[in-house]
Parts: sequence; C-alpha cells; structure tokens
Amino acid sequence: MPFITQGKTNWRFLVIVIILVIIVGGGALWYSRRPEKPYQPPEIEKLEKKTPELIFLDATWDRYINYRLGFSMKIPTKIPGLNRCKNPEGTEKQFFVPIKIFEDNSNNIVYITQEYYYDDWVLQVFNEAGECKKFICSLEFIKNWHRCWEWDILIRNISSDTDLDKFIKENYGPGCFAGDKKLWKQDGVYEITIKGEDWDKKGTDLGNTTCPWNHAYKLLYEPKKGKIMSVNLGQECSFYNEESPESESYQCYDKDMIESFRFLE
Repeated sequence: MPFITQGKTNWRFLVIVIILVIIVGGGALWYSRRPEKPYQPPEIEKLEKKTPELIFLDATWDRYINYRLGFSMKIPTKIPGLNRCKNPEGTEKQFFVPIKIFEDNSNNIVYITQEYYYDDWVLQVFNEAGECKKFICSLEFIKNWHRCWEWDILIRNISSDTDLDKFIKENYGPGCFAGDKKLWKQDGVYEITIKGEDWDKKGTDLGNTTCPWNHAYKLLYEPKKGKIMSVNLGQECSFYNEESPESESYQCYDKDMIESFRFLE
C-alpha cells in the first residue's frame, strides 16, 4: 500500500510539471512573436527636445536652435561692449561681451542681445553726467526698460493670407498689409514686403501715415507649416566685430545672421 501511495504522488507531481512547462513555453512563444511597438522616447528626452540649444560652430559663430518655436539661426559669440556713459572713467575701454539669448515663451518672442553694458542713463534724464554703472541684461530688464540693444524675433502660427495681413496690422500699423512675396533662401519660405494703404496719397509722410515705419525689418512666411517670423533690424548695424565702421576689418554680422534663419523641418 505505501508503494501505491508513492506512485500516485509521483504521477501528480509529473502532471504539475507538464502544466508549468506548457504555460512557460507558451508565454515565451507569444513574447517572441508579439508585434513590435514603435519606439517611445522617455519623457525626459521629450522635455530636453523642447529646450533651446546653442551649438558652437567656430570662434565667431554659434548656432541657436529653438525646438519649441521651430527655427534656427547663426549668432555671433561676442561683440564689442557698449558704453553709453558720458564720463566713462573707471569702465572697460576696449572690451567684448558674450551674446545672450532670452526666451519670452508666453509671447513667443526670442531676444538676442549683449550680456551687459555701461550707462549712466538714470541721470541722463536731467542731462547730468552721473555715476557710470554696469547693467546686466535679463528678460525682465529688456521687457520693462528696453535699454538692451537687441533683436526681438517674433514667431506666430497663422493659417491664411487673411491671418498674415492681420499679423502685419497688429505689429506694424493698422494701415499696413502684405505686399510682394519673394522666395527666400529656404524651400517653401517667402520673404514678405510691407505696404501702406495711404502711401500713394499726396501729403502722406511718417507723421500722419497709418503704416509708420522707418527701419529695416525681415518678415518670413512658410505657408505649408503656417508659421511667420518677424524681426525689426533697426536703422543701423546691431551686431558687429569692432566699433569703428571706418576700419578695414569692420564687419557687420546682421546680414549673415538673418540669412542663416531657417524654419526647422
């Protein structure tokens, strides 16, 4: 009788082993033949992709890439420092400052400016030569005081020519509208010129026009992506390699910067 009991016990153990083998083997076979899922990058990589990059190109240039707004452009690594002081004693006479980039994400604006400069502007209001101070540029300083010498690059999403005209009116004047469209240096991108509704009227000048502007600008439009870029370039060179335009080695960087602008693919 003990022998029979032992035999029954071995039979039950053998059945359990066979069932486990079937379960494990079937699971392994299903896992090996399961459909491949597309690669999902970790959340941290998604966040990093939204962070702008500054890539070193050479001693003169960096490339700035803004993934969130979808554009890139070259910027100089440094420019001659600005000194507005009436009495500049005690400040750096010949100095270079790094270029700084500030992102105003709430308004989709990127500011390109110098890192710092010298000024006695508080007392210049009273036409007095006051204490010369070093001012550090920051996003808040730019937005509140407008004293840093900067480019303001504005990016917007638009879906039609009607939106294009609306954008131009809001940013350049109520009487402004889109004029000619010329192919830009990037496929599918057009350079837009601005026209004024009263420019052909007799007696219209800068003081009474509904489309007042007297500065250089660049307006680039990519209809397929529905994106537009606007930047006011000012009335003179903003970024350069040395202070004196009369010097044989003087170079204005503005043209190279704006011509390097590209919407991201």
